[in-house]
Amino acid sequence: MAKHEKLFREEIKNGAIHLHLKDPSMKKTERMEKAVAPLPKELHTPHMLDDEVLDKIGYTQMTNKPFYLVSQARGQQKILEFARYLSPTETFSANLWPELSSTQCTLANKECLVLLKKSQGGSLTSHLKKRGTCFDLAFTSCPGGAGIQPGPMALRNDLEMTGLNATLISLYNKILELAFPDREKEAFAQSWAAEGSLTIGEDNVNVSSIQVNFSRLDEAMEKGLKCKAHIHIDKNDDPTRLSIVLFLSKFPMDVFPGRFNITSAGLTCSAETFGALVFTGRHPHCGSGVGRYPESLPSDSKLRAQLPDSVGYPELDDENYPDIRINAILYPRRDCMKQGATPLRRLSDGKALGAFVTQRAQQEFEVRQFIKHNIGTDITIDKLQKVFSWQNAKRETLYPRRWIIELALKYRGTRNQELADRHEAALVTGCGDKLPADEETKKKRAEDIKRRKEGKKMRRETALARGKVQCMQYIARRKKQCEGYFYPKDEVLGCKRHPEAGLLPAATKGIDAVAGSRKRKLSQMEERFGSEDEYDLLLNDDSYDEAEFSSDESDMEWGTEDGDCQDDHDSVPKYSDVKVDQDDDVEMQVDYPGTTPMARSNQRIAAVVTSKSSPSSSGNSTAVADNAMPQQDLAHVPVALLKSILSSVEGLRRDVAQLTEQKSGHFSK
Repeated sequence: MAKHEKLFREEIKNGAIHLHLKDPSMKKTERMEKAVAPLPKELHTPHMLDDEVLDKIGYTQMTNKPFYLVSQARGQQKILEFARYLSPTETFSANLWPELSSTQCTLANKECLVLLKKSQGGSLTSHLKKRGTCFDLAFTSCPGGAGIQPGPMALRNDLEMTGLNATLISLYNKILELAFPDREKEAFAQSWAAEGSLTIGEDNVNVSSIQVNFSRLDEAMEKGLKCKAHIHIDKNDDPTRLSIVLFLSKFPMDVFPGRFNITSAGLTCSAETFGALVFTGRHPHCGSGVGRYPESLPSDSKLRAQLPDSVGYPELDDENYPDIRINAILYPRRDCMKQGATPLRRLSDGKALGAFVTQRAQQEFEVRQFIKHNIGTDITIDKLQKVFSWQNAKRETLYPRRWIIELALKYRGTRNQELADRHEAALVTGCGDKLPADEETKKKRAEDIKRRKEGKKMRRETALARGKVQCMQYIARRKKQCEGYFYPKDEVLGCKRHPEAGLLPAATKGIDAVAGSRKRKLSQMEERFGSEDEYDLLLNDDSYDEAEFSSDESDMEWGTEDGDCQDDHDSVPKYSDVKVDQDDDVEMQVDYPGTTPMARSNQRIAAVVTSKSSPSSSGNSTAVADNAMPQQDLAHVPVALLKSILSSVEGLRRDVAQLTEQKSGHFSK
């Protein structure tokens, strides 16, 4: 096999290795194609590689030297932390083995894998099919990608797994400090406080998610890790922060633990138990080489992974701790570090303590979120501490730490230029987010497309043969007609999702057809809202929510142990209004739920309808003060309905503007 072509040039400087991009003008797609080229066969061999072989295949063995990435931001040079390998000997010298050993004992126990599978509930079959034995321990994406929430294991609030998360966060902070002691710290703390970043545990400003990968010794890695067994890129990671992988496998002495490869830079390291690697997940990487040593390899060979004579792994019995490959990855999701419009779900009522680890971490997250979404509100630190206080098991009142509130108040609504430069520099030297499809993937996609087309054709023929007709609703975002079918009966004008589509020709092309569809929809809404009773029925109708948030990945819904899917409406965080006394005689009411991402996870909007107070029938009623607040009635309106009305109104406005422009042009001629 040809020598691997590195994208970066290595320069040794001050005891570290600096990586310079060889060809800055190369497109990211070309970089990605070179980075995801098949691994040299030598990297799949189950033993260590000497310098001669590494030089032949174009790879560098990572030792205790840190790797930095030299890039540019705003026309100036920017140096970023890239990778650093810590051997088991280094972690032993840093006194990290007690925590690493307890973590291994928890994860390597055969009951742990059973518990993780059981936590998936009714979606276990789908999970094993798509992700294999890779499980999330903290915050992760919701089923279907509709936001962020604690994973199914974290929602169980298992004490042992919650303690495991706390230990892993402690290891992350210690290893990161050991790997890059001179790294930037202040800018990350400022951004964490101001952005209300969703992180695990206390004193953690970088990690939002933990993933544990299991694979058996005598099975292919693809079976246990699925796509993670191949070269991949973690496109959802924050480019400015670093990930850490902990090697926690339980193997006998005659098994090589494998290696970890960063293909874009041509770097590799052994995955020896209790070793660790700090790296960025935004560059292509993969694992390889797990297996038994060749019988011809002497027991004292340098190509075997060995510990010093004074160091030995703790013994674990084979009955409860079978041989298994375990990697724990702690990484920063970019939509957790800076949410934007990402909805956050299931974060209240004690459901998220498995991910937050402590009540203090959760309360301090909530106060940071409140400060972020109430920039114009003038509230003192003492009042915020009082509002977001809580009681522990001993009934003692505890408060969020003052320095966190001060940091959030100082930097809320500001742009962190240091992180912006790091983000730009990371993208300049990156390989992009899209992996090129190989021949096998292309063939599989073509087969899937063909199968969908044949299935769609068969469903249409079957429906028409049974006397059904196709729904005439035009779906604008897909630019095609609805593919639902229904029996044409009285008062039935469309499929279940579009019951009022109307038996009219589908709007496919042209502004006239689209405008007609929108006008028809508005007229149907006006007819439906003809009476107050029908309007009240619509406000309590859940069909719009179900239609709006339906997903093709319905089988991914997390369920209970019995397989019953949990209802997202019941699990939405519900916070009571926060009342803060601004002055002695004036009470200021802060609508906390309405100003945080947790509120956007609700499927309904509370519309305030102001009406005059009705006069009292009693003659002795007191007079109403001039400055009395008007009576407010809350009407819960489905989000899907409001979106439909707004889109129809905007569409009519555009149609009228275009027609007016056409008429004016006609008369000018």
